[in-house]
Amino acid sequence: MSPRFGLTVILLLVVSSPAVNATIRMVRNFLQLDQTVQTRTSTSEAIQYVSPHGQDSNDGLSWGAAKLTLVAAYDALPSRGGAVYFTDGARANAVPGAGIWIMGSTDPHYSNPQRGWRRMKSGSVSFIGIPKDNYGPNAHMGRALIVNGGSSADINHPGIWISGVNTPLYFSNLNIGATGRGIVIGEDSNHNRLYGTGSSSGLTFFNVTANPNATVGLGPPWDITGGSFWIWMEHCGGTGLDQVNTPTANNAAAVLVDGGGLNHSVGLVYIEDFNASSGGIKYISGSVGSGSLVVRRLNTEGQHGPAAVWFVPNASGAQVDYALVEDVNVADSIGTGCNGTVCVVENDGAGPADNIVVADVSTSGAPLKGPMMVLGGAFGLGGNNSSVTASFFRNGFRGVIGNKLIGTTDAARRGFPPTDVRFANLAGTSPPSWTLTGNGPKLKTGVDAPDGTTGAGRLSSTGPAGAAFYFSNQTLSAGDWLIAGTWFRSNSRNGYSRGNPLQIGVSGCKLTFSYGDPIYRAPYFGDGEWEWGYDAVKVATVSSGICTLQWTGFSDSKHVSDFYGPVFFRIPAGSVSDNEAVEIASNLQSYNSSCAVGTICGLPGQTLSQTFLIPDNGTPFANANLTLGPGWGDGAVVSGARGSAQRFTFTATANGGGIAGNPKMAIIFPNAWPVMPIFSCKQVGGTGALTIISGENTANKINMTLTFNGTPASGSTYIFACEGE
Repeated sequence: MSPRFGLTVILLLVVSSPAVNATIRMVRNFLQLDQTVQTRTSTSEAIQYVSPHGQDSNDGLSWGAAKLTLVAAYDALPSRGGAVYFTDGARANAVPGAGIWIMGSTDPHYSNPQRGWRRMKSGSVSFIGIPKDNYGPNAHMGRALIVNGGSSADINHPGIWISGVNTPLYFSNLNIGATGRGIVIGEDSNHNRLYGTGSSSGLTFFNVTANPNATVGLGPPWDITGGSFWIWMEHCGGTGLDQVNTPTANNAAAVLVDGGGLNHSVGLVYIEDFNASSGGIKYISGSVGSGSLVVRRLNTEGQHGPAAVWFVPNASGAQVDYALVEDVNVADSIGTGCNGTVCVVENDGAGPADNIVVADVSTSGAPLKGPMMVLGGAFGLGGNNSSVTASFFRNGFRGVIGNKLIGTTDAARRGFPPTDVRFANLAGTSPPSWTLTGNGPKLKTGVDAPDGTTGAGRLSSTGPAGAAFYFSNQTLSAGDWLIAGTWFRSNSRNGYSRGNPLQIGVSGCKLTFSYGDPIYRAPYFGDGEWEWGYDAVKVATVSSGICTLQWTGFSDSKHVSDFYGPVFFRIPAGSVSDNEAVEIASNLQSYNSSCAVGTICGLPGQTLSQTFLIPDNGTPFANANLTLGPGWGDGAVVSGARGSAQRFTFTATANGGGIAGNPKMAIIFPNAWPVMPIFSCKQVGGTGALTIISGENTANKINMTLTFNGTPASGSTYIFACEGE
């Protein structure tokens, strides 16, 4: 209706009945609607509108002249970019099976884009939906559905596909319907997922969900690869396909962050307030580059797969460099791969634990698994820890869990106190006993050690070289533990050879290890301070031969390293539990290679100096521990016995008939000695004459027999004192 026609209507009705007022209001509202529809933006404002009732032949500058497809609106934006607004049911692309597909200059078809593709603008482009309905999973904000975006029949036609883009793209308030894959980032138009052609950055998704067609072989809803980075996903969601695909497969996840194979790591990915169902977030580390992931406030529901957040090392063993996971909740899970349920967080890498920080997770009975730094949460392993056999430390957890500090500290071992010797130290304590290997190794002895002695050794070399603290053959069995530790420092103050100065080496046989938690590397080069490093590995299989084992420290032409107090031992299979073996390794202290098992022992050159040293006396020495022979008389008595098995005194009184020369005194120690003792005994008083005592050489771990070399006088007392060591 034109303004002139509207005015004519009003003039004709002005003289009518009271119903005129209602008619006037109706006309006024119609005129206002007509004015809104007819309002257009300027092309300089770089705004386009898309509606399911529009036409791509329209200029797209208003809702009344909206375009039909988002890519047509994208084409109408200036080269510098702009914004595309669209309503529920808007179409993505006029090309069947195509979606919002945007490529940058590194894509192989950039010079001649394939059908459905668009080149990126020189500036930012925003796609903003006008919500009408809720699209899950578990939506907490409205979203606009995009139709005719991608194909539901295969994975080669996703709804959104970003390749080689490095200018900002922003997607908001939208849902990708039933496609083979929902949103693909970093895969080029030839489906190459390696870094270089499809790698993209600077992408933001706000309130965006993807829900692929639930068909075997399709998925995932979110697929990020190609070494892409700087990707933000806020208030988003996705429905994984672990109910139809193998739950551990890449296409089963709700979000796949893929650096697998020889690919670069994907990094600087931020996922916050994400709702997932039938799948979690799977992060596969790349072989090159630094990868990182931050997940905050994640909810998963009905999941079959291993973990809500799952970190998987690539084929070379590389793992995520940094990850932060906060506030994760697993609800109504169906999977059983992690202690009978779905893990909240699982790390299949070997550590170190502080690469992945997990804070305030809500486990709802689901556990954590693998090396990670845990800060709070529901006990870290889940609400039902009574069914968990592996200790926190053995699981690879570090941090504060269940009000317990899990980690290692050098505070005790830096004091270098004597320690209990549970296993014989096979490593050579003295540097001259070490075996030198490699290119031009030189070993300097008499080097200042961290305990104030000069027992350390300094290894330098013209090339890669080692000093083997232990180098010998061992016949190993499956289930054996190999545990080693030593003090080390960078004398050259520039780090360490190979970035890691220590290793348990094996040659001459083939082994697989079922556990390993090396804590070698200082987190910095330092300025020449001493650090403690250790290794603990459990033998899984021994396929052939006698093993030649080495516990070795390394250097090269640029890195000079000092070592002190190495320890190495083997714990035979079944001797201790796995939890206990890990505790032994993490609390290990240096002790001399000459220390006997069962003793309290330290390192050479150390001196124990105290004003008083009072041992634990054990069971006191008493009168009953001594028996006088018949030569003391048939009325002889023992009195005043006191002391311990190590040092004691007693009084013998000769009396009665039968007193004879050289009578015996049989002593049974109140506590058995751990070693064969050496005793010194003498008469120290009494009313009888001082007489020589002999027989200390008869002492064994249990008893000894002394001889009084003379004839005691009847009625006289004789006081004796003995001291053993």
